[in-house]
Amino acid sequence: MTQLGLVGPVIAKAKIFLQKLCREKLSWDKSLPHALHCDWNMICSSFVSAQRVEFPRWGLTSKSEVEVLGFCDASIEAYGACVYVVSKGAGVASLKTVIVVKLELSGAELLARLMLEVAKLKVYVGKYFCWCNSAVALSWIQEESSRLNVFVANRVSTLQRLTKEME
Repeated sequence: MTQLGLVGPVIAKAKIFLQKLCREKLSWDKSLPHALHCDWNMICSSFVSAQRVEFPRWGLTSKSEVEVLGFCDASIEAYGACVYVVSKGAGVASLKTVIVVKLELSGAELLARLMLEVAKLKVYVGKYFCWCNSAVALSWIQEESSRLNVFVANRVSTLQRLTKEME
């Protein structure tokens, strides 16, 4: 299951929890405040639930037409990306601060890198699509990178290079 990255959201919650603990600067012999204790219990139950998740394998026939779809998103606490392979004919079921928009751009860059790795496998013949729900990040990606600040320009130029063959 970890090879597929299916426990990524649970691991991300655990990492965010560790960041909260660091911010609290609690000594090792102190009990957790009630709110953090509740958060920890929820994370532990998420790990237990994740162990019960099953995904049956599905094989493609040589005539299968597939699309590779990638998504990215971000919040103040984390950013991430995922890639799905969809058989042709199947379906896939806000205001943000500047910091979140930059995280969404970082998520888009991560997505582009993931998509490139999937494409290198040469397992899927078909179209590759990337989606991002940040209008600001999408507008930056359409810009000439030299017109943007360094942080944004670096990611935009990488995104443009990695996705020029994608939709």
